[in-house]
Amino acid sequence: MLASGDGLLWEDRENTYRTMDGGRHWQALSITSPESREGYAGWVVSPETSYLLVRDNGTRFDTELMRSDDGRRTWRRVRSWSRR
Repeated sequence: MLASGDGLLWEDRENTYRTMDGGRHWQALSITSPESREGYAGWVVSPETSYLLVRDNGTRFDTELMRSDDGRRTWRRVRSWSRR
């Protein structure tokens, strides 16, 4: 979590959540859900930039590194590793 109060939290095989107020309020990220993607790790680099490592359950990719540059509102794939 950043000193500004921005942070990420993920539940095992569930949703990933973001906070912008030091953990007083949490909002589920639409990029993860038990049916589509599971969050495994996250890094908040700045209030705008974050990374999230996810397992994608619905495609040919096993693991994906996602990046957000707008405060975790939208995400884009940076790297993916195929299932073997």
